[in-house]
Amino acid sequence: MTKLKLARVLRLAIALVLLIVIAVILWYFLSHRRPRSVVPPKKEEIPAKKVERQEGIEHFDFKGDRVIRAKAERHYAGDDGRYYLEGNVEIRDLGKKEGEEIVLFGQKVSYDKDWANVFLEGKAKLQYQGLTVESSAFSYLKNEETLTTDRGVAFSSRRISGKAQKMTYSFRTGSLRLEGEVALELREEAETGTPFVVHGDIVTFLRKRRRGQAEGNVSFSFDLSRGRADSLRFDLTADEQRAGSFFLEGNVQTTLVGRQEPSPGESKATQQEREISADTIDVRVFKDRNKIHKVEARDRCLLKSSTPEGQTTEVRSGRMRIIFDSRGAMREFLAWSAARLVERGPTSEVGRSISGEEIFIGEKGKPWKIKAPEGGEARVDSPDSDVTAKSLTIYPRREILAAAGEVKVIVKLRPEEAETVGFFSSEQPVFGAAEKMRYEKKLDRLQLREAVRMWQGKEVLFADQLTVLKKTGEIMAEGNVRAIFSRLPKEEKAAEEKIEIGGAKLSFSPPENLLTFEQACWLKSKDVGLNSDWIAVLLREKTAEIEQIEAKGRVAITEKLREGKGERALYDLEQETVVLTGNPRIVDKEKGIIEGEKLTFRLGEGRIQVENKDRERSTTVIKS
Repeated sequence: MTKLKLARVLRLAIALVLLIVIAVILWYFLSHRRPRSVVPPKKEEIPAKKVERQEGIEHFDFKGDRVIRAKAERHYAGDDGRYYLEGNVEIRDLGKKEGEEIVLFGQKVSYDKDWANVFLEGKAKLQYQGLTVESSAFSYLKNEETLTTDRGVAFSSRRISGKAQKMTYSFRTGSLRLEGEVALELREEAETGTPFVVHGDIVTFLRKRRRGQAEGNVSFSFDLSRGRADSLRFDLTADEQRAGSFFLEGNVQTTLVGRQEPSPGESKATQQEREISADTIDVRVFKDRNKIHKVEARDRCLLKSSTPEGQTTEVRSGRMRIIFDSRGAMREFLAWSAARLVERGPTSEVGRSISGEEIFIGEKGKPWKIKAPEGGEARVDSPDSDVTAKSLTIYPRREILAAAGEVKVIVKLRPEEAETVGFFSSEQPVFGAAEKMRYEKKLDRLQLREAVRMWQGKEVLFADQLTVLKKTGEIMAEGNVRAIFSRLPKEEKAAEEKIEIGGAKLSFSPPENLLTFEQACWLKSKDVGLNSDWIAVLLREKTAEIEQIEAKGRVAITEKLREGKGERALYDLEQETVVLTGNPRIVDKEKGIIEGEKLTFRLGEGRIQVENKDRERSTTVIKS
């Protein structure tokens, strides 16, 4: 029993000792623990001289639908009624939706009690939806949902980067406004790609619509092209990989550089610069590559281009459009609204000028087409000729010019070519008119068709079809051929005389200076009329004046009341005589039929001389 009581006493003693030890341990931990940080309770006003500092803080603020997480090395309330975070500050404004988190960084941040006005200083940085903005200071206004700075800014996203002196970013609209020496750059994903760069006084960009605008001293570069304007609007592709289009307005000056990849069989790429100025220029880009696809200019358009050989081309018009293929080659050029194209040689001399309501140029080697304005004419003026018509077509590879509709042509003859072209002198231009025309430069051949008329001074040639070889001076004409020659009479006061000669065909042989008419030929002058199968006109050298006319085959001469017939007639204009041979005979309405070996009509004297060899060379004179 005594042993049982002793055991109980020992157990109680041990339990008491354990309680004392536990109490001592609890007292030690409670008395030596680090006091936890305490966030000051909300107050409507903070005493002006009361400043509480906390070190190494991280806390959360709940502001309605917002959760703000702040981290810093120091936190205190200032005597200006604002709160301050200092040292490696990081603020996260957590939105309701995923991806709407705003992250702010800086060395010093001040804010009001509602986090409605936040100011960041010292290596300030914003991160939002893939956009990073850096500056020496930012002001963040929650109610307006804007971030602003006027201390210089640099920004970047996955494809876009830039810098400026001032910036305003709206989180509500996703718009970025930059001011002062703005530079904006759009980079391609491929490292070898050339960026799209925009400079200006003011640049705005709407991220949601991927659309931007630059104003004031605007310049841009795209691939190898560049330019400037008063303003520029641009759109990015859906993936923001590249510019989809850009629109320049106001005093636009651009240099479009086409880098054409080599065609099959070619070893070297080619490059050509085209300078374009206008009031507005709209540029469209290929969807799958960083190359210009289409350029459209409007109002006061001017295009200048040149070749390595020094030849230049200048085009002016009210509207202009250029389309490039995927290799960079020009596929189509169209200038309209009073279009004019001028080509110049290496020494700036004008080689050719083209004008019309519309000038269309296809890809290399394809035809050019020029259309006349309503009620007007299209024109191609060159050292060889000056052509106007309702429509003109140029075939550059074959060096052919074709015209249709009320064609008018001035053939510019040069002494180094033929001295005469038909009965036209090379000392003066020759004029022509027809419904259709074709000039082949390689052959130096001019062809006119339908209602053809060609003239120089008072010499005129009519035909259905006419071909002129300028180098040799040859002429071929067919269909209702008619030539009009002017001739000064012997008497000074007498009126100028005209001689008309016609036939189904005409040809001119330069070595003989001979115009030849064939099939159903005829001649008319003041004194005589003539019909025959064939007429040849001998022209004087250089002057192309008629020296002599010869007719053959069923010759019929009409002179007043007499009609002579024979096989051959020789008309001497200087002597004013027509000699008829080949069984000639005369039918006189008053004196009957007269026959002889040779009949000579003396037109100036009004008499006919009849000669007969078999009758001892008798001569009979018949007076009218």
